Amino acid sequence: MKRLATLRTTALMACLLAGILAGSAGCSVLGFAVYSIFPQKVKAMYVPPKTPMLVMVENRANPGMLVAEGEQLANFIMDDLSAYNVAPLIPHEKLEELRDTRSDIDRMTISQIGKAIGARQVLYVDLQRIRIGGGDGIPNDGRVECRVYIVDVETGTTAFPVASAEGWPVSLETPISARTREQDLPLVRERLLRTLGTRIGSMFHDRKL
Repeated sequence: MKRLATLRTTALMACLLAGILAGSAGCSVLGFAVYSIFPQKVKAMYVPPKTPMLVMVENRANPGMLVAEGEQLANFIMDDLSAYNVAPLIPHEKLEELRDTRSDIDRMTISQIGKAIGARQVLYVDLQRIRIGGGDGIPNDGRVECRVYIVDVETGTTAFPVASAEGWPVSLETPISARTREQDLPLVRERLLRTLGTRIGSMFHDRKL
């Protein structure tokens, strides 16, 4: 620790000296050095309470669509939330059991679903659209769009985002090489969903750039 502190001090002194010698250019040098040694912290957009949380992903307009993609995305979100100990997470199997036993689950509200499996809050993601490849069949890009909510199970109200009933919009796009083979597209889809899952999870905990 003492050696690390000495190295940091030495680096900062060197940058200060460079700034003095280089004039205005030194400000950029110093800024880069400070940023490199002390990474910036990005604050959470919302800090959920430490109460049991269900992560639920579906296409709200048509729950029968994008089912496999929704399960993948839910798992990636849970991986990120778990790594940062955001809240106790309800196992996804509990939701599957409810779907198997309740034929009316599509008519239940988000808070009713959460309450039925012991959650106090639901991180709900409306997976609206996912596209891998161009409309003419030639792979050229991948895009996914969704809206994110956190619902308080007890009150049924939206805890996040407070000012919008439409959820927080999140989208992600990635270019796809024209040389990408058709059999590689599922891997592209998985990587896109993994990145999206990490991005959604990071909305609810502090992180470093």
